[in-house]
Amino acid sequence: MNLKKLFSNLYPLAVTLPWYLLLLLLLHLDRFDWTGLKILAAAGMTAGILAEIMQLRAQNDLTVYLKKTGISIVLAAGFWLLCTGTQQMYDRDHFGFWLKDSVILFRRILLFLPAAATSVYWLIAAKKPTEKITLILTNPVTHLAVWRLILNTLLSCLPT
Repeated sequence: MNLKKLFSNLYPLAVTLPWYLLLLLLLHLDRFDWTGLKILAAAGMTAGILAEIMQLRAQNDLTVYLKKTGISIVLAAGFWLLCTGTQQMYDRDHFGFWLKDSVILFRRILLFLPAAATSVYWLIAAKKPTEKITLILTNPVTHLAVWRLILNTLLSCLPT
């Protein structure tokens, strides 16, 4: 088995499983009950396992999409940095009540906006239906947004 085929077959598990296992471990060791975050982590692991099963059955070549995946991650990171910088600049003056529901909702929309955009992109760019589903389930931008949400929630509970 060559390296390209091995990568294509193990890509879904490599993208999702180790990080969600780590997050579940962190959530389990935490002293609070984070049911919603545990559900998010379990859903991420389930998405990775389903994508792995589909990938093994369909034998798609996902290395073709590696460049597009890298570009998606770079664009999402640029968007998040721009939004975070703008938000921090305006937080001091305009968002005095930073725990208001509207501000929290706005932050979550900004967090998941690149994930939604890249998922729509995979719906258009991928050729086979199984590739579309596999790429949407393993969309790294979506997983990065979920990991960031979980880690930010855990880190916000640390004593200051």
